[in-house]
Amino acid sequence: MLLINFNIFLLGINIKINIKILFLNCDNIILNISLYVNVNKMESDKKIYYTYENIHSLVKNVAKKIKTSNFEPDVLIAIGGGGYIPGRILRNEYKKPLIGVSVNYYDENDKIQEKANVFQWIEKKHVKNKNILIIDEVDDTRKTLHFIVEKMRKYKPKEIAIAVLNNKKKEKEPLENVKYFCSEETEDKWIVYPWDYY
Repeated sequence: MLLINFNIFLLGINIKINIKILFLNCDNIILNISLYVNVNKMESDKKIYYTYENIHSLVKNVAKKIKTSNFEPDVLIAIGGGGYIPGRILRNEYKKPLIGVSVNYYDENDKIQEKANVFQWIEKKHVKNKNILIIDEVDDTRKTLHFIVEKMRKYKPKEIAIAVLNNKKKEKEPLENVKYFCSEETEDKWIVYPWDYY
């Protein structure tokens, strides 16, 4: 019998592989391979990695916080690209329309810029006199959230709330007259979500 064990760390996921080879005779070999994938959040010195299983847990956690607050959204607004998947998962909880907006402050090299890039926006009729829930994956600098909240205020919603999976622990300008829900407070490290793997 021959045993081979090894671990692979790939895209933030620890994969443990065990191979057992049993020789019955020269013509018969039994090969037993077991695979263990650790789907827990992984951290390195500079990055935090999440799996889709982690994302579902984070979304369930933030949904519970929203329900506890008694905020009832009329429309869900997902910020692209990172807010789309959490927004779609949250839609299962609320059965409300999900609308995407695409705004960012990053250039093609992931460097923060001063001016927002608006790629896709929402019509006023979807916001006016409604409770809106703005969804993103991470509250990093808060610039995108401020930009979107201020533009939404011009459309006269009834109430504005924000849901993020991760709030990076650092100093930020406060959001005024907005309900704020975050699933997890996170160190100020680069976060790698499962949709970022390539």
